[in-house]
Amino acid sequence: MQFQKVIFFILFCLLCPLASHGAENAPLAGAVNGTEQNRVLTRIWSTRADDISSFLEEADTLRDNAEKLAQPLSANLQAARAQFTRLSGLFQASRGHPTEQLTLVQQMHSLQDQLNAYISPLENNAATISQRMEEVATLQKDLRDFTAESAYEGGIVSEDAAALANYRNTRDQAEKKLAAASSRLDTILAPAKSIRDGMTQVIGQIEASLVGVWEDYYITSSSNTLDAL
Repeated sequence: MQFQKVIFFILFCLLCPLASHGAENAPLAGAVNGTEQNRVLTRIWSTRADDISSFLEEADTLRDNAEKLAQPLSANLQAARAQFTRLSGLFQASRGHPTEQLTLVQQMHSLQDQLNAYISPLENNAATISQRMEEVATLQKDLRDFTAESAYEGGIVSEDAAALANYRNTRDQAEKKLAAASSRLDTILAPAKSIRDGMTQVIGQIEASLVGVWEDYYITSSSNTLDAL
């Protein structure tokens, strides 16, 4: 019996350090997990900042491209306006001659297509910039949501704060550059789109009136032929 007590005491002494050692390691494991989580978040924000940096480069490229496209557009804009005014005047002078008027309308369409050839690439640039601005706005919403969630959970940890600040700064730069490029494109396109829209309106009105002109032409011609008989 005494021997059994001795054995029990020895086993108890051997097991107690193991339990103590496990208890000491438990917080350390939690700290390692928390640190690793912060590193993951830091990598995520750094990767996102790199992705947004591509928007900055794209905004510069699109704006430079727009400036190059603006030069031939500007050079041909006044010529297109003058040519359309001349065709409109000829149309007025050819009233009562639907064949001539139809030819003039076809020339107006051709002139409009030529103008569109200069405008379309710029409109494509504008559409791309608009899409990127929407994407950046979505990123801003994600950032607000994350910040609100972090505040609810006790705040953003210091290890993550630097990466998050860099991400926010990059996003803000992208937003400003894209907005500036969009504004510049609007300025370039405004006069050209105004002329094009005016052409569309005039051509539409002319084409609508041509139906009546052709009817009058054939009815009058038929009546004159019958009268001659």
